[in-house]
Amino acid sequence: MLVFQGGLALGSLAWGSLAGQLGSPGTLTVAAAGVALGALGAVRWRLGDARREAVASWAAWPEPVILGTDLDHHAGPALIVRRHRVATAHRAEFLALSRELENLRRRDGASDWSIYEDLAAPDVFVETFALGSWSEHVRQHGRAVVADQALLTKLAALSEDAGVVHLVDARALAAARARGAPIDPPHAEHS
Repeated sequence: MLVFQGGLALGSLAWGSLAGQLGSPGTLTVAAAGVALGALGAVRWRLGDARREAVASWAAWPEPVILGTDLDHHAGPALIVRRHRVATAHRAEFLALSRELENLRRRDGASDWSIYEDLAAPDVFVETFALGSWSEHVRQHGRAVVADQALLTKLAALSEDAGVVHLVDARALAAARARGAPIDPPHAEHS
């Protein structure tokens, strides 16, 4: 956000200085020429072709179980904790792929992501990622695309799913309980 605001301020300074020297018609002519050059450049240097099948939606994870029907879906933040059991022979490759997993999680809305090693169980890695609300996590399940399948398949081959826990800010749950919402015990699920 700060970078965006700084860029906006610097751009305003540059265009204002140019307008002071050339006047409004000259500045608008320069801007129009820039747009035209950008369009010509797009013809010459095309963006990579994204295959439609690579960005088609893919049901990578089942729909998460909601604790109660009256839970405010905008409650948050939500923290997802996933455990991966990894054999010693696959540790280095798993950790290398975890960088790509971080990119996937952040692309799909995670604001924070980390991977930890469980000191009591050295073959277990604990992945955590946070989202702004429970509804963002539910939407995250629908953001997986076919192109993600290769990474997730590799990770599944290197590790065993050792469980997932979905957490929502306790104050949001307390507010739901105060409204009389039936908060059921969590069910086993995958994320």
